[in-house]
Amino acid sequence: MNDRRRTLLGGTAAAIAAIALAGTTSLASASPAPSPPSKPKPHLTAGPSGAKDVVTCKLIAQKPNYSGGVVTGVGGIDNCVPHAPNACTTEAELWIWMPGPQQWSPAGAPGRNTSCPPPRRTARSSQKCHASSNYPKYGYKIITTGTIVYGSSHDSGNAQSSILYLKCV
Repeated sequence: MNDRRRTLLGGTAAAIAAIALAGTTSLASASPAPSPPSKPKPHLTAGPSGAKDVVTCKLIAQKPNYSGGVVTGVGGIDNCVPHAPNACTTEAELWIWMPGPQQWSPAGAPGRNTSCPPPRRTARSSQKCHASSNYPKYGYKIITTGTIVYGSSHDSGNAQSSILYLKCV
């Protein structure tokens, strides 16, 4: 390969790399995007087939909190009417919005609870976080997934919290 062609190819590769890096730099400084469209089902209803006796419970997902270098979110089951179901499971998982790749990813180990209300039953998920003005804003949210069982019936759903914006990694 001659020197002129090698220089041309090297210059083209450098230009492509510069464009790619410029694109990721502008993405990294962008604010987190809103939650992706989903179909939360925050109310669960279960009861024996054909019976009038049904139980309805509400799933909760609280906006994460930042304190002492830790982002923590809480989710669970609350307000079962007219009484508690036979069995419940909930999982609350902390998610982080990654501005560079433009995606939500799990951030903390999910908290689990297998107890039914009353009272409110919650689970926690958290991640250590070091605030820095050198990093872009990240978004944190909780996604709660739950299942109730009553009689021979069960129902599952999920709830999402509002987003906490924070300069953490």
